[in-house]
Formats: sequence, structure tokens, C-alpha cells
Amino acid sequence: MNQRILSAVMFTDIVGYSALSSRNEEEALDLVRINRNHQKPIIEKYGVFLKEMGDGMMARFSSASDSVLCAIEIQETSPKELAEKIRIGIHLGDVTENEGDIFGDGVKVASRLESKAAAGRIYISDSVHNAIKGRGDIYTKYIGTFKLKNLRDPIKTYVVVKKEEKLNPSQFNKAKLGKALLYALAILFSATVLIELVAFMVAKNNQDEGLVDIASLVLVFLITGYLLFVLFKGNRVKLVLSQVGNVLIGIAVIGYYFLNPLSFDPGALRFVNADWEAQSNDAQNSLVLLPTSNYISEEKKYEIAGIHEGLINEIGKRGSVRIISKTSSLPYANTTKSLKTIAQELNVDMVVESSVSTKDTITELTIKLIDPFPEEKIIWLNSYGVSIPQISQLYNEVTTNIISKINNVNLPTAKINKTSSIKIDPDAWEYFQLSTFFIGNMNRSGFAKAEEYLTKAIEIDSTFSSAYSGLAFIWMSRKQMGLVSSDKAIPLIRKYNSYAMQLDNTNDIAWASQAGLAVWTDYDMELGEKSFQKSIALNPNASMTRAAYAHFLMFLNRWDEAWEQMNYALEIDPLNPLVISFSGAMFLMEGKFLSASKKFETITAMVPDHRMANTWLLQKYTRTFQHKKALIELKKFIEVDKFKGLEVSIDEKIKQSGFNAGLRYAAEALAEQSKIEFIPAGKINMLYSLLGDTEGRLFWLEKMYEQKSGDLPYLAIRNDDPIQQEPRYIAVMRKIGLWQ
Repeated sequence: MNQRILSAVMFTDIVGYSALSSRNEEEALDLVRINRNHQKPIIEKYGVFLKEMGDGMMARFSSASDSVLCAIEIQETSPKELAEKIRIGIHLGDVTENEGDIFGDGVKVASRLESKAAAGRIYISDSVHNAIKGRGDIYTKYIGTFKLKNLRDPIKTYVVVKKEEKLNPSQFNKAKLGKALLYALAILFSATVLIELVAFMVAKNNQDEGLVDIASLVLVFLITGYLLFVLFKGNRVKLVLSQVGNVLIGIAVIGYYFLNPLSFDPGALRFVNADWEAQSNDAQNSLVLLPTSNYISEEKKYEIAGIHEGLINEIGKRGSVRIISKTSSLPYANTTKSLKTIAQELNVDMVVESSVSTKDTITELTIKLIDPFPEEKIIWLNSYGVSIPQISQLYNEVTTNIISKINNVNLPTAKINKTSSIKIDPDAWEYFQLSTFFIGNMNRSGFAKAEEYLTKAIEIDSTFSSAYSGLAFIWMSRKQMGLVSSDKAIPLIRKYNSYAMQLDNTNDIAWASQAGLAVWTDYDMELGEKSFQKSIALNPNASMTRAAYAHFLMFLNRWDEAWEQMNYALEIDPLNPLVISFSGAMFLMEGKFLSASKKFETITAMVPDHRMANTWLLQKYTRTFQHKKALIELKKFIEVDKFKGLEVSIDEKIKQSGFNAGLRYAAEALAEQSKIEFIPAGKINMLYSLLGDTEGRLFWLEKMYEQKSGDLPYLAIRNDDPIQQEPRYIAVMRKIGLWQ
């Protein structure tokens, strides 16, 4: 007959019994026997033994105190075989008794508490705790509120402790926390795989690289949220507060990333950084030629440095291998890094080492082709005894041997020689090498120094085609950056480029210069494309030519082709600030502002006063209302040191009426000054663009066309700017042949 009674119900079991049973059934049965002989007499001393269930016991007691005292005695007197292995759960509640057995929620609660208990511990519900809290001989500690399986309401839970015991509540959450960490690791692994798939899709489709960073951040805060849920799910107040805090911190961090991506790179949070960057020519073998080691004298350093550049150019012109450009291989001069590390960082298959030394009064050029994977192995080694001025005559032979070994074919030198037969004076070549370094700085002083060295090269060798191409590039860059007027620059660009082409029509630099003149000055897109293609055919590994061609394709809205060219340029010259800035501009024009920020951050670390980076930072800080930083970039942009009193006037305007007032004052001051001296229209147009002044923008857009501004094609790139709907804007775009 069923009878409802109030009872304290106790469950016990042996932690680790199942594992023991699967390993040694006989030992497990022996442990059950020891447990029965130990627990049953103690239970019967305080209450009613109901039944044995595998490795555990079930009992009921008429009072909560008796149940707890029984549990304490069981733990304290456990034989060594059971020490710290028994766990116990106790609950006081209504149960239904029928023929010596009991049923109901009171039984379920005790059973669930026992399964939650740590080994060697006694967990009791709040009903038991309330019944015994007046006793002076039983001590308990609160450890949390648990949501137990198949029970509607959570149960406040306490653990029975010794009087002198200092309880660390977290020790009772070890099992729970361990389980949470296991789940978190599984989630982390799955999420990391998903993030790498996101990275692959981003690279493949040239999407904004910042998407991978955001996915990484979201992953971190999702995992944190899960751990907080597991730890506090029994306490609603703590759970809600911790989750709200986690979400707020997540929003703050992601928001900070959007507002200030130049100083924060959450991509480092990724546990796996698979290189999914698009490879434009996977089938090709690739190599890096390390800077030539000088074992002769410091006086010959520039001539020997020229060997490095000469060999790179010669190998690059063949097109059958991908070779890292000089700019990106120079940082590895005198490095302590292993060849394997260098190859991994530059994503190449092979490494070439070269050195010049003296042996028995004879100058010796030594070339090594090395396969760094899995261990360093010399594929080809040769030495040439020649004078330094004669070394340039060996480039063709050395290149042929390197390419033959890499591609595992034997090619006669004449069959693959595409280079010019014109010999260059070594002193002129040395000055040319110096000029290329200073051109890369892309500023006034760098251009002036480069022009000085190129002029010296031409004084030594008036037939040096590349020196004339270099001068054409300098004047084209000055015009592009608004450092000189078109009236002054264009005749010089045409003159120097014409000289270069007449002297050597196989000079890829001359063809690239002609392409630049056609696109950014004459707005002749058809001639520009033909010239770019000719230049690339002559030297497939010219990184800047490919980067400039990518911009040309961007103007024509041929984005897939543009990114193919840009990715290849980045592969062969990943450390070149010009190439990086060109890629940053493409990200910017495509609206991928996070990726643009990353590129320009890299540039500013290399060249602090880089014009492209300065222009981008001015736009970014102005549009995100970071006016103190914007003011610094504004002063660089308008070059306030050239205009007496302008800096002070801008500061006063900003102090009186805010940043936009200062910005307008700068625009109007430059516009007025342009009546006296040359000020690039594109610079003034940019300031009116930041002000959102449509009339000012249109006026200076038309001036840009009159000045043959090199910035004009960039404004033809389609976007959601309302000004692109203006008839005057459309008329200018049609004049330059981009909106036909």
C-alpha cells in the first residue's frame, strides 16, 4: 500500500567503478563486496537500508541529522580500497513508500546530487542544510545552485566539510569545469576549421581580410560565453551578469577594431594561420636570391650589390620561375635565419646564395642553388674566376644553369636568352642601383637623390637605357604626387622615355614607363594596356609593373584580373612599400577598409611620411571623428611648412569653430594659393570631398582634367558616392575614356 512520508534519502556509489569493471571484473566484484560490508552496517545503525544498486547503496532516514551523520561515518571510516572513492548525495523531501521501496522527486534529487558529487565528498540539498544548520557538530559550505536532469527547479547545494577545512568552492567544480573545457576544445577546433574556411574564401574571392579577424574575435567571445554558461548556469544572477559583461566587452573590442584597426590585429588570435592567399601561378617553381656576400672590400660594396640586382633581373626576365624582387630579399642580408625559415617566410621552393671573394689574386663569383626542404641540399654549385666588371657578362650563363636545374631540363643558353646584348658600364650600373633605393622612399628628398645618381650614371654611360627610364619614372611620380605641374613634368617624361626606347626597345622598364604615361597622363587606355603587356612579356617578374597594371585594370572595372596581377606582385615583392601601398589603394577603392588599414599600417612602419598612407589616414581619421589625429595628417597632406602662417590659422579656426572649419579654411587657402603657384587640383579636391562640398569637388575635378592629374582615373572607379550622378562629373569621366 502506497504511503507518503517525509524522509532523508541517501545515495552512494564508487567513483571509477565502471572503468575498473571493464579492466578487471574480478577486482571490481571484490570492491563491491568490501563496500557492502563497510556501508550496510553503518546505514542500519542510523536508518533503513533499502537496496544495493551495482556499486552503490540507497537508504532512507527519519531525520536529516541521522542521514548526514551516517554519511560522515561512511567517509571517515572507509577502508583503504575505498578511500576518497565514495561519493554521496542526500535530500530531505516527500517520498512514496511501497513494499519497502520508495519513489518520487525526493528520490530523484538525492540520486542527481550523488552523481554531481566529487569523489570523497557528501553533497546535500538546501532542505537538508536547513534542517541541520543549528547543529554545532556538522559543518557545511555552499557550492552553488545546480540545474539537475529531469527536475524543473534548480537545487541549492552544499558540501559537508570538516571544521578545520578551508574550502575552495572551485575544487567542487573541477569535474564540471573539466567537462566544459573538453566541450570548449571541441568547439574551438570546429570553429577554427570554419575560420580557416572563411580565410580561404576571403583570399579566393579577394574579400576584405578583416572578415577573418572579426570571425576570430567572435570565436573568442562565443567560447568565453559558453564557459560562463557552464560555470554559472545554476545561478541566474551570476549567469546573466557574466554574459552581459562578456557581450559588452566583445562589442567594445570589436568596435575598437573597427575604429582603430591600425593599432590592433586580432588576426593573431587565430590558433592556426593557414596561408590561403591566392597564388597567381602555382605551377611555377620559385626562388629567392639572397644578397651577394662581399668577401673582397667595403669599397666594392655597391658594385657587388649590383650583382644581386643584375641576377634577379636576368632570372626574372625568363618568366619560367617566380623570383622574389630585390626589395623583399635585401632584408635577409647578414640574417641569422635558416634557409628553410627564409623560404617559408617568402613562400619559395629554392634559395640561391652568391658571393664574391679573392683567390690567388683572382676574383671569384660563387653561386649555390639550394633546396632547403626538408633539409638543406645543394642542387647546383659553380665558381667563376673573372674581374668584377666582367661579372655582368656571366648573368646569362648563370641564369640558364639555375633555371635548367630548377625545371630539371637542359636548355642551351641561346634558346632562352631574351635579354639585351647592350653592355652596361659597371660604374654606371652602381649609380643606377643607388637610385632605385631612394626612389622607393616616394618623397621629395628621395626623388632628388635618385635623380642625382641617375644623372651621374648617364654621364658615365650615355647609352644606359634603364637610367633614362628611371628619370622618366621619377618625373612621372613627382607629377602623380602633385610635387610638380604637368607642364613641367610631361615634356621631361616624354623625353626620357623616348631616349630609353630608342636605346633599347627590349627594356621592360621603358615599356612600363610608356604605359604609365599613356594611362595617367594621356588617358590613352588602349596604348596603356598594350604597353603594360609588352613590359610584362619582357620581364614577368617586375613587381611594380604588375602592381601598376593591376591599378589600370581596376580603372576598367576588371577586378578579377586586377587582383591576379596584384597578388602576383605581392608574391614576388612582399616587402616593397610601393607594392604594398598599391594593394592598400585597391582594397580602399573596393571598399575593404579593414584590409586597407592593415596595408597602410605596414607602409607607415616602413616609410613614415608615405604619401598614399598619409592620404588614407587623413580620410580615415576625419570620417571617424578622430580630429586630433586627423589634424596631424592634414598638416602633412597640405605641407603647411610651405605656407607662412597657415598652420597657426588652421589651429585657430579649429579652436574657434571645430575641425570642419579648419578643414575648409585649408581648402580655401590652397585654392587661393593656386592662383600664384602650382597646387595640385587633386589635393584641393580631396579636402572638399572630406567636407562633402559637391560644388567644390566638381570645380576642382574639372581643374584636375586641365592639369592632366594622375589621380583622375581613380575617381572614375564606381561606388555609391552621389557625386557620380552629377552631369559635370560624368562629362569628365567620359573625356578620360573610362565612362564611354
